[in-house]
Amino acid sequence: MLLFTLDIRQWSKVAGTAMLSMLFATTSVVSLATVLFYLFRGEGVETSSHLAAMSVGLYTGGTPNLAAIKAALDIPHSQYIIFHSLDTSHWRRLPSADVDRGYPPVSLVSGQASGAG
Repeated sequence: MLLFTLDIRQWSKVAGTAMLSMLFATTSVVSLATVLFYLFRGEGVETSSHLAAMSVGLYTGGTPNLAAIKAALDIPHSQYIIFHSLDTSHWRRLPSADVDRGYPPVSLVSGQASGAG
């Protein structure tokens, strides 16, 4: 009954960018899970589905969700550690992540700090 009083058309004015952001986030998580599944399907269905599930868990709820999915699907500890380590090292190398943490941007090609002189 409470939902009948909502003006759904007003949502786009009030929270338009937030709704667009959520749409992009959902699309990116689903796309990554799909790519991981098909990219590693030669390794076996179990491995590819584990990678897809771990990516969804990690990008929707962080490390606690990743650990819960590992336990629920009985994913090998080595696969869990490798996936999380590669994800962490990948995000650590992004220049925007470095700037957000107060570090100088690092060139992805040379590994040297940009603008250092």
